[in-house]
Amino acid sequence: MKKVQQAAKAALVLLKEAGADKAQCVATERVVQEFNVDGGKFSLYRTLFDESLSLQAIKEGRNGSISVNSLSEESIAGAVKGCMEGAEASTPDDAWDFCRDAARREFCDGVIKPDLDLFFERLKELMEDIAKRYPLILMEQMIASHTAAKSLYELLRRGICPSKRSLPAFLIFGSRRGEILLLFRNGARVLRPFPPPH
Repeated sequence: MKKVQQAAKAALVLLKEAGADKAQCVATERVVQEFNVDGGKFSLYRTLFDESLSLQAIKEGRNGSISVNSLSEESIAGAVKGCMEGAEASTPDDAWDFCRDAARREFCDGVIKPDLDLFFERLKELMEDIAKRYPLILMEQMIASHTAAKSLYELLRRGICPSKRSLPAFLIFGSRRGEILLLFRNGARVLRPFPPPH
């Protein structure tokens, strides 16, 4: 969370120095832990890292906004410049404003550190259950991942710090009889928490 806090603080300081009357930013770090199945067999486990910054500023009733996928100093400076340029080029509207009564709060949703062994066991149970109940179904591909996101929403004087997680599972499957493909679909489901097998 330290990097996220530093990025948000730096962005708001630069926005104020650039002439923003009001400003807000959302800085986020994400860690994705992902299992892949290809051709009915587990083929890959990987961990992905991602970060992003979204800015919005109001100057003399003009609104500007921008999003970038980095929290580096250079990226923050460039985002501030682009955000202010957008504001200066926009049409004035006195209706632009941010929440005036936002209190500093912290939110936590779900399991931030997943039980990867249990996650993998549930995926194996799913594969075995599909093979047993639906022998004509071939699981061409499955992507199941846990995403842990740490975000900081910050106004010039107030902030909200949420931490969230999600568990999407994407399935691509088909039913074959000989050389004839009978069915092909793509779906997604969010699992919270890990449900026991039925």
